[in-house]
Amino acid sequence: MLTKKKSSTEKAIDLVSFKERTEYELKYLRSYVIDISEAISEKGDALEENMIADIDSRPDDEEILVDLFNREISKLKSYFYHSSIVLVYTLLESSLSHLSAEIKDCTNSKLSLQDLNDNNLIRKSIRYIELTCDIDLKKEKKLYDRICQYQQLRNQIVHSNSRVKGNTPEALAKNAKALEVTFSGIEINFEFWDFHVTDNTLIKELVDVVDKFLGIAISKVDSQIFVVEV
Repeated sequence: MLTKKKSSTEKAIDLVSFKERTEYELKYLRSYVIDISEAISEKGDALEENMIADIDSRPDDEEILVDLFNREISKLKSYFYHSSIVLVYTLLESSLSHLSAEIKDCTNSKLSLQDLNDNNLIRKSIRYIELTCDIDLKKEKKLYDRICQYQQLRNQIVHSNSRVKGNTPEALAKNAKALEVTFSGIEINFEFWDFHVTDNTLIKELVDVVDKFLGIAISKVDSQIFVVEV
């Protein structure tokens, strides 16, 4: 918490522009998810029509063609949905980082986000807000825990090429089950141990979680009265 100095003044932080920009970005993401989901659905319908035509001309290959179709649709959907999870998570990172910068600029704090030793930008930003504002956003436990779960999913998408974690069949089976329980809409390929997000449910939930968490963070910081050295 910033403590009072001999020559100091009380100051509130103006987050109106920051809040409006964040709300606009989240609104855009919601629209983006819906629009692309519809495009994917249309593409799926077109592929299904092609498959039906192929089956009519090659009835003996029906099983193979249906399998190829299902794999193609699964890949098509997962390319978009996986990148969307990364995109929304990046928005959360960026917004919390920028909120930390707003606090520093308002208070002339000598402590900057870069002074904190943590490779996790979200966790580091939350820590910065705690140190400068005496606000512990981790107490928003339900939201924070869900963000941490999505972080693990995001890391598996980015760093493990959407593969289930584990070095043994037992570990792979256990972690695959955990993924299915934690995230609805995930399909596991038990032959190659990769996974696919197959609908927009998870993306919509993540946007909602990020929206609520950022709203709380902005509101709590906005209500603070800082004692600033002059």
